[in-house]
Amino acid sequence: MVRFIFLFLSLPTWIAMLIMPLLVAPATAQTTPSNTDTTLSALTLAPGTLLSTFASDKTTYAFAVQSGATEITVTATPTNSGATVAITPADANAISGHQVDVSTLPVSIRIVVSPAMGTTTLTYTVSAGNFTDYDTDGDNLIELGAGQTGLAQLHAMRWDLNADGAIDTSATTSDTTAYNAAFPNRPPGMGCDTTCIGYELTANLNFDENGDGAITSADATYWNIGEGWVPIGSNTTKYTGTFHGNDYTISHLFIDRSAANHIGLFGYAEGGTIRNLSLVNADVTGSAYTAVLVGQGNRLQLMHIRVTGQVSGLSDGGGLVGNLTHGSSTITACGAEVDVTGRGSRPYIDVRFGGLVGGNSGTITASYAT
Repeated sequence: MVRFIFLFLSLPTWIAMLIMPLLVAPATAQTTPSNTDTTLSALTLAPGTLLSTFASDKTTYAFAVQSGATEITVTATPTNSGATVAITPADANAISGHQVDVSTLPVSIRIVVSPAMGTTTLTYTVSAGNFTDYDTDGDNLIELGAGQTGLAQLHAMRWDLNADGAIDTSATTSDTTAYNAAFPNRPPGMGCDTTCIGYELTANLNFDENGDGAITSADATYWNIGEGWVPIGSNTTKYTGTFHGNDYTISHLFIDRSAANHIGLFGYAEGGTIRNLSLVNADVTGSAYTAVLVGQGNRLQLMHIRVTGQVSGLSDGGGLVGNLTHGSSTITACGAEVDVTGRGSRPYIDVRFGGLVGGNSGTITASYAT
């Protein structure tokens, strides 16, 4: 900078005046919100917790009301100061801010933003209730708990096969009841910042309820008259979400369904990612497409997974995956320490078995089977 100053002093005034504008950064233009803008720049509610990060273009929210609160204050700031904001329910009192009565929950709050010019409005909705946030880390993955709670939530995933946190339309009334029981006080959107895309473990899970090292009728919850776990997803209703193990372990998975196809923790998974997971001491028996983790996978990405135990099937049996279809499927940094047994042949079906995967059309990288 000092050099420039001496240069200007040595140059004729008219040359310096020509050069100076080229060396000075132009002022940053200030953007003024349009008079037709109907967005909010901020939205706060208290006391309690907004279960997803506010964004002006996101119009649906859930709010967990603080325990014991009978009123909450809603503050909505329009992006354009000339816009008007109308909040319902009506103000519960005239003391300070807009108060909403939450003595009876849940309560639906509507915030309508009208522009300074024009007639097109924008409505934000907030469902306020006694909610539990099932995505506390904000990664759009629904969190499964520990112990029997976590196993019940893992089981309930079968009624949300696209993993968006909304119960599938094909679910029966009893399915809906079971899902809601597994995720009590669940808010709309489960607390995900945008849209939920899958599930994740937050603790180890063990099907061996009495801790004796074996799955028997004493482990009654998922015994199912000796048939054990019902796989998540089938060839007609595939699981299409993401599943992150977060380096936790699922122990003693037991399935004995020798006449059924698509057998594993997931019967059929498609288009998603399963990663960072261990399944140990598994005992899985099926017919075609049988494995510890996934019976059949299509356009599936498997990463950093370890499985141990034993698998028995009639065709397309593997330690990790029974059959991996489509060239875009991948297995990366996975391992299987599984005793895989083929019980015989099935007509018209290729009989394929492997320690890691039975039938494979995908790419396997840095993985092993013993």
